[in-house]
Amino acid sequence: MAEDFDIGPLTWVKDEINLSLKNVLENLQAVESNQENLAPLKFSETYLYQVTGALDMVGLQGCKRLSSELGILCGCFQKAEIAVSTESISMMRDAIATLNSYLAALLNGAQDQPLILFPAIHPLCVLQNKIIEESELFFPDTYLRAPKSVLNQQSDLTEDASFYSLQRSSFQKNLLDWLKSPSQASADGMALAMQQVQNQQSKPAQKTLLWVATVFLETLGQPDIAIKPAAKKVCRRLDQYLRNAELESNKSNDTLMRDLLYYIALSAPNSPSIQLVKDTFELDALLPNQALSSMINRVVNDEARDAVQTLLYIVDALKIAWAKIAVGTLAEYATYDEKLTQSSAMMPVLDDIYIADLLMQMQTVTANHALPNDVLQLEIATALNQIEEALHHFGHYHPNHITKMQVQANRLFRLSKGEALDDQLTDTADIQGNDALSAAAIEIKALLNIAESALDTFFRNPSETSVLQNTEVALNKASATFDVLDITVAGDVTRTTVQLLAQFSRQTDEQLFGDVAEALSLLDLYVDEMPLIRAETAEMLAHKLAVLQTYLVVTVDEEKSLETSAAD
Repeated sequence: MAEDFDIGPLTWVKDEINLSLKNVLENLQAVESNQENLAPLKFSETYLYQVTGALDMVGLQGCKRLSSELGILCGCFQKAEIAVSTESISMMRDAIATLNSYLAALLNGAQDQPLILFPAIHPLCVLQNKIIEESELFFPDTYLRAPKSVLNQQSDLTEDASFYSLQRSSFQKNLLDWLKSPSQASADGMALAMQQVQNQQSKPAQKTLLWVATVFLETLGQPDIAIKPAAKKVCRRLDQYLRNAELESNKSNDTLMRDLLYYIALSAPNSPSIQLVKDTFELDALLPNQALSSMINRVVNDEARDAVQTLLYIVDALKIAWAKIAVGTLAEYATYDEKLTQSSAMMPVLDDIYIADLLMQMQTVTANHALPNDVLQLEIATALNQIEEALHHFGHYHPNHITKMQVQANRLFRLSKGEALDDQLTDTADIQGNDALSAAAIEIKALLNIAESALDTFFRNPSETSVLQNTEVALNKASATFDVLDITVAGDVTRTTVQLLAQFSRQTDEQLFGDVAEALSLLDLYVDEMPLIRAETAEMLAHKLAVLQTYLVVTVDEEKSLETSAAD
């Protein structure tokens, strides 16, 4: 079973890579604006050298090759070996976007399939008049050995000095026939000669190589393999190998093994021997996932890039409007609707059905402009969060992003039809949990901001007691969201704070004001750390809850005293 890529080392260097690539993009922008000044490319070459080293360190050979070609191209531009042009800079920008997207996909759990990067690397090599084959981005485990059933197949070792010469002659005759007119018969003839040599080998590594070579020659009878020019080059290398078969047994042939396995991976498993090689080296797992490949290699034009930046600003405005709507400021629906309309109008430029569907469902489910309940508050916040994430990775996002947007659009559709969601967070927990939690955190922080702003106004002018109503509404909404998330201590703090608001309108207590302000600040810190809350943060919040609850005891005692006095 092939091991999954370990993302741990990548997470350690990802920030450094992001910063370096960001600097490269800024330098490319500077050069594009003034193509007479190539000085920024010198810094870009250095940044890309650092990125290449980091990628090599974490074992991402395909990414390393892409970064390396970008760095080489920067050097060529500086030396005037290649002329800088708007097209070449755009090509480099697209390659960097592909690299960023590929790394993001790995962090999201995708397999490392370097062949996905070929469409980005190939034009960079063409610009340098350099030939690159797809097999150069194919990295099977060449240290694996053939099954015992293959290794145990052995003929009596011959002492006939002409044995290898005879097999090579047979191979060459069939190769010539195959080059003239590819057929299964000539491919099988080459394979038979190779198998004869294979059965003379005793070393496992050499026997494995020749077994793989024999199966590769068998695949040449398939038209899809036969038409590939590079496959002919591999045949010539096998001919050279046979010329020195006895001497070759002590040499490393990792590159030859890689190329042989690449074409077997591409072939149809129409024989037991082909299937056995595929299974032994787990070749199917190394071929690109087509959905992921199309997402990562999508080219985004300048018009779409501009639209993405505009939409990011609109999404920010939508988040602010929705936070105000959630606490009862229904007049903000005017802004909300306007921003949704603007977003929908930009969809033809983006040509993204997933974002478009989310926007449409958001518009439909809020069409009545009613005060949203806790469920709808969180679902819209989640949708906005997903749209923002998709825009940040636009044109290059992981298929999981698509799945999450589809699921969220369906949830909003169900709500618009009056259907109840089985559970706010768990009915799509596997793929939605993090988004819902993130959206809930954004929602809570917006509500806390409203409460803190209102309290700040009151603290400055205690006569303005009307603002306390906004605080109460916002904190009640935050408390309900904490309850949905089953975060007891944070919910208790917000509920206790609401209970204490009545004291503010009766008397000025600077100590109480200070404790409430600290409690809200701690809540803000607590939300920032979700879902991994530090022990000290939880302890501080629990302690502050105990402090706030002492004021409630005092309040109850005061009310009893007032009732007694009134009775007297």
